[in-house]
Amino acid sequence: MESQEASSRQLLEFCGLSWDDACLRFEDNPAPVATASAVQVRKPMYRSSLKRWKHYEAQTAELQKLLIDAGIALSP
Repeated sequence: MESQEASSRQLLEFCGLSWDDACLRFEDNPAPVATASAVQVRKPMYRSSLKRWKHYEAQTAELQKLLIDAGIALSP
């Protein structure tokens, strides 16, 4: 899924949690962050890495076939 809202709603539903519009503005959360990714946590979601895997499609062809044969749907 490329939609942040749709993906977030699906994740919360799976976890049995209710929706909050703040989920779309996670970078505004004032809670302290003490991890190596602290800088990234305060940035909005970015899309520059989407479909980057396509650069390695030939190298992952066997794995993709294995997953598909196992009934695991892969996104285009």
